[in-house]
Amino acid sequence: LSSLLHSTASWNPIRTLAASVAATVDGNQSLVWLHHYVYWLGPIIGSLFASFLYRLIFADGEKRLIA
Repeated sequence: LSSLLHSTASWNPIRTLAASVAATVDGNQSLVWLHHYVYWLGPIIGSLFASFLYRLIFADGEKRLIA
């Protein structure tokens, strides 16, 4: 969160996808797609981890993974 003011990276995967597509249309394909998967896998893995922690710690008795 603290790197937001110092970085030009987008936190929105769709916005990053649009910028990559626009750069590809302009003919700049050198490093545009090299690490693009990070913008998709990061939020997916983070949300799966958060849902696991919720079910492990905060869920009701029936929905908890460990009773």
